[in-house]
Amino acid sequence: MRVEKYPSEKPHQISTTMATKIYDVTDEEKNTFKGISLIDGSHSGYVEAFHDIYKYESCPKCKCKVDNTMILCGTCNTVLHDRVETFKYGLCLNPGDDNMINIIGFRPSVQSIFAFPNPLPSIEDIEDELNNSLERKSVDVQYTINKKNEEKIVYKINVN
Repeated sequence: MRVEKYPSEKPHQISTTMATKIYDVTDEEKNTFKGISLIDGSHSGYVEAFHDIYKYESCPKCKCKVDNTMILCGTCNTVLHDRVETFKYGLCLNPGDDNMINIIGFRPSVQSIFAFPNPLPSIEDIEDELNNSLERKSVDVQYTINKKNEEKIVYKINVN
């Protein structure tokens, strides 16, 4: 999809309506955008641990943190009729050179690996599930970089 004046900061969020029709892109347009990626980099290594799990309520539209006192989302101004429970985690990755890499991640980056029930289990259960399933496994972690604080944020985890 080609969008004029798309935001320069990642991630690019494009929304459509029920009436929108999306057509296949021509090869010419594919070549124009083949160098654009949602990821800023990747690391390969072994999962040492998932830690610092933090559960919170978020806006169902933009997934940013909200609290019980908010009527409108502070980011996208959506009326908060509902809230979604989600979580944040820390991932300690061993690339094999005696250096550890700590990366921050959010629930969507592990949804392709785990189908956590709603409502979410306890923080301890989330941590146990992630660690029991992925600890010492070889993975490729794709990440984006938060432009405000240069923090790496997990985009996707691929188990080798």
